Amino acid sequence: MSGTSDTLSTYAAAINLAGIGVSASVISDTTGSRLALVSQTSGAAGQLTITSGGTVPASVSDGISTPATTYGALTDTTASTAVGLNTGLDGQDANLTVDDLPIDCSSNTISTAIPGVSFQLLSSDPSTTVQVEIANDKRRYRDRVLDLCRRIQRSRQGHHNAGRQ
Repeated sequence: MSGTSDTLSTYAAAINLAGIGVSASVISDTTGSRLALVSQTSGAAGQLTITSGGTVPASVSDGISTPATTYGALTDTTASTAVGLNTGLDGQDANLTVDDLPIDCSSNTISTAIPGVSFQLLSSDPSTTVQVEIANDKRRYRDRVLDLCRRIQRSRQGHHNAGRQ
């Protein structure tokens, strides 16, 4: 990336190749094009913080030293204006209460509250209590028992017929 002839598409490609836990894409509509960044980590832990202008401190990674770098504000050089940053949705964890125990999860699928049960949270309204009933599928168990009985019966008939030969 040269910084002088780059496009939103080249920035998106560079971000995606960097493997920094963010996916980038270009969104276009009748008002123009924008670079969209989405965290690859769900929940509050995936909240992105983007700043315009500042200093990246010096670091050492895998024996490679990187000096401190100061950068200026993001600027659209074609219009000589600062680039605006808009925040979409804040990353949030899913929260629910099961038997008066609070549960917090970075995903909308919760499978740690009750062994063998997964909750798929589709919407939220903190002021509404939802009652969930969990019941065994008796028909499924009955069908399995009947199938087992049929197999045993066939097996016995096979052994009985084999003894006659």
